Amino acid sequence: TGGGAGPSAVYYNPALIDQENIPNFSLSANLISLKFFKARNIAGEGNDAKQFVFKIQPRFISYTLDNKNEKIGIEVSILSPISEEIRYSGQYSDTLDVIKRMLGDEVYSVYLNYSRRYEDLWFVGGLSYRFSDQFYIGMSGFGTVKTLKYQYVEEAKAYPKGDSVVINGNYEPRYIATVGFQEEFKYWYVSLIFKLGIQYSTATNRLSVGLNLTFPDIPVIGRGDVRKEISRSNIFNDDEGEFVSNENVIGTAENINVRVKNPFSVALGLQFITANMKSTISINMEYFNKINPYAIVKSTYQASWLPNTPSIKLPVNDFQSYTFMAGSITNAAVGFKQVIASSFYLLTGFRTDFSASRSDNEDSISKITSVDQIQIDKYHISFGPVWKFKRYKIITGLQYTLGRNNDTFQRVNYSNPIEYNPATDQSLVGVDRTAAEAALNEIALFFGVTIDLNDE
Repeated sequence: TGGGAGPSAVYYNPALIDQENIPNFSLSANLISLKFFKARNIAGEGNDAKQFVFKIQPRFISYTLDNKNEKIGIEVSILSPISEEIRYSGQYSDTLDVIKRMLGDEVYSVYLNYSRRYEDLWFVGGLSYRFSDQFYIGMSGFGTVKTLKYQYVEEAKAYPKGDSVVINGNYEPRYIATVGFQEEFKYWYVSLIFKLGIQYSTATNRLSVGLNLTFPDIPVIGRGDVRKEISRSNIFNDDEGEFVSNENVIGTAENINVRVKNPFSVALGLQFITANMKSTISINMEYFNKINPYAIVKSTYQASWLPNTPSIKLPVNDFQSYTFMAGSITNAAVGFKQVIASSFYLLTGFRTDFSASRSDNEDSISKITSVDQIQIDKYHISFGPVWKFKRYKIITGLQYTLGRNNDTFQRVNYSNPIEYNPATDQSLVGVDRTAAEAALNEIALFFGVTIDLNDE
């Protein structure tokens, strides 16, 4: 934000667009990304989930236009500031005495599956204007396309090993007690986002400061599909001495209106170059405003039955709705550039990537009306060399990401299951959800090239 953004200026601070007035073409890519994810106790004590993802994707393409006015810089770009994919599943089986009306133990089998893929693609045009050698201003406008594909499944079963069971001294055909919850949600959403940036530098250009404002998005259009199902069968209430009602609630909604909000943010950056012009230090901070609870999709579908679980706190007519909220956060970054030769230098950096949706919000927005996510605070460390060769500037580098959340909740508790809890109307799960932990380790290899298109 403070200076030296290069082709990415259209995103970080449009005032920095083409300050050298040199037309160029840039391409950067996340060549290889290796992600290792583990969630401990996510489905009960000792029930963990793991994931390994190998990913290749483009990140940024830009073109700085040639123009005859040296005070104006123009850039167009396509970039993907957010591309997330996470999948984990777990299948657990044990022999337990879950169904008390049967003699002996039963097979207790559970299954958990989670899949979420989120892409944010931005098409942008930006313009900068030089008021003087020390002061620049710029603005960029983005057409953004957000897409989500999300699926979540919980299943639990308890059944005897044999073909028949002894109940009160009598033989009865065996049956399977089951409960389940499934949801699928996918959408696409188009909006407009604008950024305004300024930069001021001293007469020697060794110290510069920049400010970048990102305004809330302007919605254009969005559509989504929702499917949810919650069921139970053959569940016995020991307190009443009878089976509870079998239930199966299915709700679907297609081509429903979607609204996805983007927060207001303000970024402040500082760049300092040493007297020998060999070393550069950059510091950046960005504040993101909170987003109050709102409906991504809103449905009036009437659910005929819902268990009274701690994670389901909503009117029955919100069964098909999805809600979101985010707290205010501040992220920071520091970067260092060391010139080795006129055509070779090194870059290194550290930045935070804190989650705005914290786990303490899980009680204010129920699981059934939000896209379930394990919120993780991330820390990124990057290092890489830059070579200049004739018209080409080549950037390579490695980034290591460390992420932790030691205070999330279990998505479901399959430890010490109870066949039926009349206080909550829950079945085949443990009474309470307790703390779980999540860890992320990721290594990414980056590659970028900038081509000078100046004919001179």
